[in-house]
Amino acid sequence: MPVPTPTAGLGLAAPKYLVFSEGNRSSAIRIPGYAINEKEARIEYRLPGTTGNPYLVLAGMLMAGLDGIKNKIDPKGKGFGPYDVNVYELSDHEKKKLKLPPDTFVQALDFLKKDHRFLLEGDVFSEEIIQAYIDMKFKKEINMIAGRPHPYEYELYYDI
Repeated sequence: MPVPTPTAGLGLAAPKYLVFSEGNRSSAIRIPGYAINEKEARIEYRLPGTTGNPYLVLAGMLMAGLDGIKNKIDPKGKGFGPYDVNVYELSDHEKKKLKLPPDTFVQALDFLKKDHRFLLEGDVFSEEIIQAYIDMKFKKEINMIAGRPHPYEYELYYDI
């Protein structure tokens, strides 16, 4: 039986799709609808997990944003929006067109390993720090968890 959550029936608590929109809470990047002039302009980036180190997360987000500005990356041209509809209400066919963030921490680390050049700009991060972070996360977290049974496995198989 599924466990009820405060957001049951309302969609996910956090965005699942990499899209932007104005005033839409189902998007990863939300531009508040009340920001009607340049001095009020801001965005809400709604993807980082709550267990992330805020110093690393904020620095990474800032570096990604600056990289987009520097390289004149057009989010509309890349298919990120705007999606001014609740993306959870789109058809399955329409949802398949949307980009997704990594599903797992391992996948996120693999993406970081492949694409982190923008983090090296201005010596904010170094190649050594990024590689040490990836290695530490595998050694101290991922491999340690993968080598042990999950509590649910006990529930499924203990009495067999």
